[in-house]
Amino acid sequence: MKAVIIDDDPAIVTLLSVALKRKGYQVSAYSNPNLCPLYCIEACPCDMGYENCPNIIITDFMMPEVSGMDFIKRLKQKGCLRSHIAMMSGYLMYPQERELMVAMGATFLAKPFRLSQINEWLDKVSGKSMPFSPPSLQ
Repeated sequence: MKAVIIDDDPAIVTLLSVALKRKGYQVSAYSNPNLCPLYCIEACPCDMGYENCPNIIITDFMMPEVSGMDFIKRLKQKGCLRSHIAMMSGYLMYPQERELMVAMGATFLAKPFRLSQINEWLDKVSGKSMPFSPPSLQ
């Protein structure tokens, strides 16, 4: 199983990487969506074979260059994302932001979070098949 973590806070990246590796995930972690190959390539890697897609993506909502929401939107517009998504934020979000997050199939994790919350979410989604990518959001 593969996981992608994107957060500009190195402590969060380290904590989540360790937790996911203990659960058996291959982890790719980035401090910025611009560094993630899923964001940078033009075509969805899922089209090249299902095994190229991560099973889960955990991203911060607010980051300096590209927000987690914009990262997920871009993947969906490319027809990508058969992954389970969790979006984290320590900021109060507007209702329309939360609604869009839910429409995109993302689970919200409030910061600070407990590691047990991450483990519960991982246990919940690990037994489920990968979701189909909904129509692109424009």
